[in-house]
Amino acid sequence: MELNLIEEETLFMPEGVLSPRCIETIENAYAEYFSLWWVRKHGNLMAALRSKGYVGVFPLGRDGSIRVEPKISCPSIWKMITNSLGEEFDYHPPENVRSVADLSHHLVATYVRLVEGRLARGLLWDYQSNEEGGQPIRGRIIGPDVRRPPLVRCRYDEGGYDHRANQRILWTLSHLEIVVSEKELVWRIRRLKKELAPQICLKPVVGGASPVRYPRLFSDYRTLDILSKLLLNHLSPDVLPGTFSTVPFILHMPTLFEEGVAAWLYRTFSDRVMVRRQWSVPLKGQNSPCFRIDLALLDRETLQAFAVFDTKYKRDTRPTTADIQQVISYAVETGAKNAGLFYPHNNVERAHLSVGPIAVRSVGFDFASEDWDEIVAEVYIYINDLLQAYN
Repeated sequence: MELNLIEEETLFMPEGVLSPRCIETIENAYAEYFSLWWVRKHGNLMAALRSKGYVGVFPLGRDGSIRVEPKISCPSIWKMITNSLGEEFDYHPPENVRSVADLSHHLVATYVRLVEGRLARGLLWDYQSNEEGGQPIRGRIIGPDVRRPPLVRCRYDEGGYDHRANQRILWTLSHLEIVVSEKELVWRIRRLKKELAPQICLKPVVGGASPVRYPRLFSDYRTLDILSKLLLNHLSPDVLPGTFSTVPFILHMPTLFEEGVAAWLYRTFSDRVMVRRQWSVPLKGQNSPCFRIDLALLDRETLQAFAVFDTKYKRDTRPTTADIQQVISYAVETGAKNAGLFYPHNNVERAHLSVGPIAVRSVGFDFASEDWDEIVAEVYIYINDLLQAYN
């Protein structure tokens, strides 16, 4: 059984469509990703299933899977992903992409291709410090106890490929081998593992991308690190062995939208202003909570915020009162004179409001366009005008 949902839409199913095992899996393993409740429609009891902002493939073991497709086009999601990575390894969307499953397959294939290229050019080589016991010394030992020849321990540096960056590659490939089903891609992954395993230890990799500064000839390791983090962070849990035909891959669209906007802001305006993402601003008073502001622009010299933004991954065609109040409160607390609301479409009503000294605007990214310059055109003009007025 395969359940197909659209992001931000509710799927209603008659009682009995979901088996007790499916219901238990959704409520226990996927409680973070889905809302499941019961309603009566036309006198019949029905199960209602809705995604909590996640898209992708969610295995249900032997019972099939849940596929949640995005409300925006998959090429647009590819643009968000590549912008959030911050690495210009491939800004052109893959061909024939119709689902998140196609996107995940392209990401895995891209990672495997980059590893194959790196292996052909040679892996990063590094010295490791080792210590071991040497053989007993031959000859006469002058000392208090000559009945036992002493065992000398030696410390030395030995070159090899067991570098942390190579361990991350092997760890990522080991995970991808389990979830990828395409035979040709599985064969390529296994061939890479066979070449890497004798030289590199398989160790769990935790945390984000490595902060290592790689030599110029090995700069592509940075791209591999970022892709590895993306793949490992977005592989959905495999509850039970099943028959799904694609990588169980999930994306939290509100977070991806925010990351893509933040990466574009940094690349475009960081030479003129300081860009802050997820800026934590403590409120005044004892035991007070903190505001966590999606995006902010600060003066490089004074560190004073002059614009704060909130990303709204919604279909709304006009800003709600609550959204406006939220971004105004951010501006008041930080002393910013400008507040903006960013939407993932250009059908939003353009708000031009003034609340005291604070100017509020709502603008959208035109993800229906194929060209990135056209996607960000309106937002670029808005922020560029802010910077010119501020300076």
